[in-house]
Amino acid sequence: MAAKLEGSQKYVEQEPCIVKDPRYRAGRKLVISGKAQEGAVDIFATLLEESRRKHGENSLESSLLYYEYGNALFRAASRRLSENEEIKSDADKSAEADKSSVTKPELDFVAKPSDETDVKLGPQKKKMKIVGDTDDLIKDGEIELVVEENQDTDLGLALEMMENSFAIFDNHLNSKESVIESEGSSKKCDDRNYKTWATNQLPRTLVGIGDILSFSRKHADAADAYTRAIPYRKTAVENSEQQLIQANRNSLKISIEQLKFQRLLTEAHVLVAEELLMCPLGKDVITTETKVLLVSKDELVDFARGYYDKARDELQNAVYMMGKIAAKGHDMGTEKEDVCFLATMLMGIGNKLADLDEAKPQSECPV
Repeated sequence: MAAKLEGSQKYVEQEPCIVKDPRYRAGRKLVISGKAQEGAVDIFATLLEESRRKHGENSLESSLLYYEYGNALFRAASRRLSENEEIKSDADKSAEADKSSVTKPELDFVAKPSDETDVKLGPQKKKMKIVGDTDDLIKDGEIELVVEENQDTDLGLALEMMENSFAIFDNHLNSKESVIESEGSSKKCDDRNYKTWATNQLPRTLVGIGDILSFSRKHADAADAYTRAIPYRKTAVENSEQQLIQANRNSLKISIEQLKFQRLLTEAHVLVAEELLMCPLGKDVITTETKVLLVSKDELVDFARGYYDKARDELQNAVYMMGKIAAKGHDMGTEKEDVCFLATMLMGIGNKLADLDEAKPQSECPV
């Protein structure tokens, strides 16, 4: 465990006991592997109810589970939408193939759609017999390909859960006398032991909120959420640097942790730039509910470019850290892969900015 000194007192950084629960770990594994719809939602819903009864609705344990439940709901809903889109795409291709078989009788052998088409209903599958022209059936609405009617409800609930999580974490960190129940008893312990952990949950929750808003095509609101995460990410990098100095730069665990925080800081800048470029050009970037002007229409592209440039600088710092760790022959786990993925995202943003520059008159292009 990492330790933190405050005056003459020593506080040991801790995580709530819920993270050691086998059910929690199983739920996280499902979410990380892209299988949130296969039980993670139910797992976190159950854990959340248990935590609210045992520790209270505003406890740190419940705050974490509000996030995990909301995240699982969101990942499951987005996965279902992706699957439904794939089904629709396959059905369209089958319809085109069927039309080809009718319009081109000279072909002796033409692949035809199967007599049965799988239509996925959430985690279940239902076999539906298709008779006649598939395309006409889809137009007539006899086959409902997007079957998840409560998708918007799930996204709304997911957003609400994450907002609850952020509010509780923020309240705990700003409270002077926060306490948390220890495992297996009603005994209270000093919440300062959990301060570093809880602080790192704030940007995680903000990014989760931003992901839902981005998926819902509320790009201004998503950019706002991602922007608010940046100061927390920067503080985490600075704190890990101080811990590494205290360890005489000989701690592999802290080095890997610093790389992780540096990657997350880079990611936050990438997400802001990406989201700003998804906003309509020629319009002010204004949040949906609060009506706050984030960026004027004349500054939108330049603003996005500023975050892009900053992301490039932060990515270089991450690559430098990777080099130092690799030079010692240490394994970085998945961090190398994650950093490379960020580099790919950044390249996409750079290409989009280049396209926008090409579309401008020569006199308006940045020097």
